[in-house]
Order: sequence, then structure tokens, then C-alpha cells
Amino acid sequence: MGTGAQPSFWEALPALAAPTLLLAGEEDAKYSDLAREMATVLPHAQVRIVPAAGHAAHLENPGFCARQIVAFLTNQHAEEPA
Repeated sequence: MGTGAQPSFWEALPALAAPTLLLAGEEDAKYSDLAREMATVLPHAQVRIVPAAGHAAHLENPGFCARQIVAFLTNQHAEEPA
């Protein structure tokens, strides 16, 4: 299921109801652009561009990524009905 081996799922993105966090490194123009494009069709997407990071953003700037993930998950939990 590597790059180019799986079918495109772009058409299905608008039906994805789950909140989605898209992280991409600022030095990875291809995936930063893809994240921004995906956010235009995903109903509940947020994009965070990771500073000082390329394709392996989670390894290159782990602190920023972790803070974004924690904030995203905390916000999702806060929005759950009681």
C-alpha cells in the first residue's frame, strides 16, 4: 500500500465526518500543499504546518507535533456531549 500502489480516495474525502488533523513539514512543499488541498474538501479538517521540518515532521520537530496533537485531541474531547 505504498505511494502509487493504492487507489485514490480523494472522491471519498468529503464524506469523512471524523475530525481530522493534517500535519506537514514547512520544508516539504508537496505534502504541505496536499494537506491544504485536502482541508478544502474534508468537512472537519485542521491543517498545521510544522516549522523547521520536512517530510519526517514528527521526527524533525517532535515537540511542535506533540503539542498540536494534544491540543487537537483535547479540543475534540471538550466538544463531546456530556
